[in-house]
Amino acid sequence: MAPTARSPADSRAPATVPERWASVRWFVSKAAAILILAGVGAGAGLLLTPGLVGQRIPYDDKSLGQIATVTVKASRDYDIPDEETTNRKREDAMAQVRPVYDLDGTALLEVDSRIRDAFATMRAALVQGPGAAPAGVDAVPRPGATPGLRLSAEDMESLRGTLVAQLQTAVEPRDFETLAREGFSPEAEQAELDLVGRQMAVRPDVPRLLVSDREWLGTDRDLGIFVRPLPEGTPGGEVVTDLESIRDLAAARADVERSAMDLPGGFSASVRRALARLARGALRPNLTYDSAETDRRREEARLGVTPVVIQIKKGEKIIGDGDRIEERHLIVFRGIRAQARPADLTQTRLGGGLFAALLVLLCYRFGRRQLRRFAPRRKDALFLGLLLLGGLGLAAAMSSAGETLTNRASWLPVDAVRYAIPMAAGSMLVRLCLGPELALLFALVAASLFGVLEGNSLSFALFALGGSLVAADRVGRAQSRAGVLRAGLWTGAANVALVACFALFGARLWSAGAGAEAAVGAEAVAAFVGGTVLVPAVVLALLPLSEGIFGYTTNLRLLELANLNHPALKELIVKAPGTYHHSIILGSLVEAAAEAIGANALLARVSAYYHDIGKGKNPLLFGENLKGESRHDAIEPEESAALIRQHVQDGVELARQYKLPRSVSDAIPQHHGTRLIAFFYDRARAKRESVDMALFRYAGPKPTTREAALVMLGDGVEAASRAAPQAGAGGFDALVREVIDSVVADGQLAGCDLTLGDLDAIARSFTATLESLDHAQPAGAGRPPREPELPLGAAASERPAAERLHLN
Repeated sequence: MAPTARSPADSRAPATVPERWASVRWFVSKAAAILILAGVGAGAGLLLTPGLVGQRIPYDDKSLGQIATVTVKASRDYDIPDEETTNRKREDAMAQVRPVYDLDGTALLEVDSRIRDAFATMRAALVQGPGAAPAGVDAVPRPGATPGLRLSAEDMESLRGTLVAQLQTAVEPRDFETLAREGFSPEAEQAELDLVGRQMAVRPDVPRLLVSDREWLGTDRDLGIFVRPLPEGTPGGEVVTDLESIRDLAAARADVERSAMDLPGGFSASVRRALARLARGALRPNLTYDSAETDRRREEARLGVTPVVIQIKKGEKIIGDGDRIEERHLIVFRGIRAQARPADLTQTRLGGGLFAALLVLLCYRFGRRQLRRFAPRRKDALFLGLLLLGGLGLAAAMSSAGETLTNRASWLPVDAVRYAIPMAAGSMLVRLCLGPELALLFALVAASLFGVLEGNSLSFALFALGGSLVAADRVGRAQSRAGVLRAGLWTGAANVALVACFALFGARLWSAGAGAEAAVGAEAVAAFVGGTVLVPAVVLALLPLSEGIFGYTTNLRLLELANLNHPALKELIVKAPGTYHHSIILGSLVEAAAEAIGANALLARVSAYYHDIGKGKNPLLFGENLKGESRHDAIEPEESAALIRQHVQDGVELARQYKLPRSVSDAIPQHHGTRLIAFFYDRARAKRESVDMALFRYAGPKPTTREAALVMLGDGVEAASRAAPQAGAGGFDALVREVIDSVVADGQLAGCDLTLGDLDAIARSFTATLESLDHAQPAGAGRPPREPELPLGAAASERPAAERLHLN
């Protein structure tokens, strides 16, 4: 039967157990990071929200006019809309808009055109009969017809209707008959045009403003009106404040009566009266109120008024004990209550939490991509998160206490207590525990959030950042706990300088009065006390907790352990002087090498001092302490190997007894890794064919840090140099590289991040240190030999004689 073809998916090999565990560890690591970030965001969101349940206001609208019994200060910054003042300003803005009147510059032309057409039509009709000639066409007189032609009543009424339609005004029958007898002569037409023109124009090209009724202008006399020429879009427009120059139809019509009496020519009184009445009806206002445009402009002015906002700063006194409660106080109280609704608080907390989480995430991403030594672990992230939230909590508590204190001590400035908040303590502690890179990023995040906490204050954020940077920088040079106090002095001085800069920038020093100068002085004193006293106090109080709970090893702790008067080292020099001497030499080797590759040189040196403290329990089992015959000559190789391995467990027990830090005690088992105790393994193989190699290997683990790896390499190099004390300059380099190559070939450095470049730098540093030690020795003097751990591949007969006493 032919085999069945398998799909690519079926041919995939199942995941191994280590691969599954790697996936689980990756998932747990990511989940833990997300939980820590969410916790920091949630905590910051609560702490950054001033007044977790809203500010309590003991007064309401019923309290108007009463005497306040409690001083009320703002717990945070408020922007409170003042609706009443805003509406009043909007009404004022609308009232300042002048009413718009449209000026029809064609009104006189239209009236003149109607008069000319009407008179022409009437003249033609009187000559040829009603309807004989349309307007604008010269009439052809009938034979024998005269202007005085009698018309029937029906013809007269028909022509009068035509005249009314063309002039668009009422015409009395008597006036029509009078003008008909006159023949609607061109003279009468010109007289009519003069009567109308005098009322509707100052000059032929300058219209006279004419409204229907002057009473409409009564409410606008103080403000004036805006005259807009028509048609819309015509350039121009002017403001008219002298409303007396504007006439209405009633005044114009009355003036027509007088003007008619002054008409030139030989018109009879009846013709003059007819022309006057016809002109009165023909007059039209050229200035009309535009309500739509006026309303539009007033609405635009209303919307252009910026809403009035009462800005209340955090700590500002709204009302004092004994003050009378006025409407302005109630407006502020209503605004505070409105902004303290649960929905608003939830939104504020969410925004603050997201801001804090985003800031932390951005700084983390920057550190991972740009800072070479930035590699925080989960416990580091937890430590930083707790420290950040603790600092914000302390700042919030001190700010609240400061507000209460300033209520009782009116002479104390509101900002004085805020300047005393020891925000720099966090960066100083991070610098001691985790290094300068994390201290810098922590300072940026903490200072930013501190500024948000203090009412989005840029000055407080810069104050916290400046103090934090100085604190982290100066504490990095501390050689003892007294160095923390000295760093505090520098921080206090920096704080005072920052306060002085802010005061100068705000012109509050020598030109703002004695009160402002006193306030600046109080703020400077508070800033100095905060940096000099509170920052070191907080750091020294939290340092033991950080070392104990999180297992951090600070440089201060390492410096204490580097003191050769430490009880563990004093006991070692008494019981195992050879091992003690070896440890001191190894400390010099690894310290120089650590500096060459950028590792923690102090940690490497201290780890070297304590890496073999377990040999103090049975010092004579080891070659550097041997006096006379070796005990290993009388026992089996397996038993010797077990006794040699025991010094590692003894060292771990002593490290626990002396409460050595984890980073130091880890070097005790790791500096051997899982290497082979080669001398006794070779002795066992010489006695029997079958030998269990596991009985001759150290239990490990392999080095996980660069400092532990340096101790392993340095231990082998120092031992090899004892076996070849006359190696000389060139011989030391070959010796060092042979030992390093053997360790690398054995796979002992797989768990630490040493690069090939690091190994080369380590080899050069070891060589230089060995040469300097060799040159410093008196002629003929030598260090007691101590067998090195050489590669397993070399036969016992090929090793130096000193190696055959391999009792390490």
